[in-house]
Amino acid sequence: MSHDRSTTRQTIRITVLQCIIWVSFTAATALVQLPCEFVDGNPIPTLFLKGRPSSSTFQGFILSLMAAFAGAYSSLMVHHIPQIASACSYLSVISMTSAIAFFSILTVSPVRSPEVDGVVGINVAEQ
Repeated sequence: MSHDRSTTRQTIRITVLQCIIWVSFTAATALVQLPCEFVDGNPIPTLFLKGRPSSSTFQGFILSLMAAFAGAYSSLMVHHIPQIASACSYLSVISMTSAIAFFSILTVSPVRSPEVDGVVGINVAEQ
């Protein structure tokens, strides 16, 4: 019985790690295809740029995706060393969770108005 349980847990872990690899690789590939603008010398897709939070939120999203991919890949490659594989698995899951959090901040956050950014416009109707 215990052998079946450990085999099932191992299969679930491998499936989760493969899913993380697929999602992070697909997201990175899709981001490369989007039109970008340069902010502080860094390319940021215009989809995430227009009135959204700062570019550091997007960079956090990218960093989390990279860490999730690296952790999942490393865990699958060093499966014969359980302690390292487990640490890489945890890194991967935590990084993917933070990538999802950054993505939700990027997509759900309200669009900032120009007044909040310190830009004062002239109302033509008042003149």
